[in-house]
Amino acid sequence: MWRHGAAYLLTLPVSLSIVFELSHTIIAAPASLITLLRQEPSQLQKKHSSITMAATSEGITLSLPSKYGSSPPAATSAPTLEWLATTWTVTHSTLSMWRSARNVRITYNRLPANSNGVARLDDLVEYEPSNKEGVLKSVMGIDTQAPGGSACSWNWRGKGMLLMITSHWEVLGWGEATTAEGVKERWAVTWFAPTLFTSEGLDVYCDREEGLSAETYTAVLKALGALGTASLVAMVEKDMKPVEIRLPRVAA
Repeated sequence: MWRHGAAYLLTLPVSLSIVFELSHTIIAAPASLITLLRQEPSQLQKKHSSITMAATSEGITLSLPSKYGSSPPAATSAPTLEWLATTWTVTHSTLSMWRSARNVRITYNRLPANSNGVARLDDLVEYEPSNKEGVLKSVMGIDTQAPGGSACSWNWRGKGMLLMITSHWEVLGWGEATTAEGVKERWAVTWFAPTLFTSEGLDVYCDREEGLSAETYTAVLKALGALGTASLVAMVEKDMKPVEIRLPRVAA
C-alpha cells in the first residue's frame, strides 16, 4: 500500500525522478507523476467482475479483496473502529521492504468523521531499520472509509510532504484466539492494492508485541491458501515471510 510504498520510497536514492529523503522532503517530481499520485485510490484500481468469496480454515474466515470481487466486504464482517484502534505488530508480510526492517507496527487512532460523516483513522507506521541500532522511522497518514465500503475498506492519504500520495487497503479477516498457553491474542489480515511503486500485497497483524502464535498463524496461512484465487495463493506461497521482531522496541 502507499503507506508501505511511501516508506519504500524513503529507502531509494532515485525512483521515477522522485527523491524522498528520510526527512520526507521531496526534491523533484515530474508533473505527470504528480497528477497520477493525486488520483484517488479508486481511480488507480482495476475493476473485476468475479463474485465476492470467502475462505474458512480452523475457524478463521477471510474474504477476497474487492479487486477480485464485485462488491466490498459486507459491513457485518467488519471489525468495529474501537477494535481496530490499537497498535498492531506486523508479524508476516509479502512486502519485500520489510525484509530489511524489524519491529514494524501500525497504530490506528480514531479521528472525528469528515464533513460528510465518513469515518476516519489516524494511521502511524513505525519501523526500525535492520542495519541500524536505536533508529526509528515513521510514515504518517489518515485513513478514510472507502465509498460504499465499511470498516473493512479504507483509503489512505499521507500527511505533510506525503499529502499527494494515496493508497487503498482492506481488512480481509480479523478475530481473537487463545494460545495453548492460555494467552489471548487478536489478529487481522490486510490486503493493500498495487501502486506505482509497490505490488499488491498482504500483511498479518497481531496485537501482541512479540507477534502471533505459531498455531494462529498456521490457521491464517491455511485460510489464505483456501481463498481459491491463483495469483493470491501464489503470492502467499512465494512472498509471505516473517517480519523480524526484536524486543524491546525502540521508543518514539
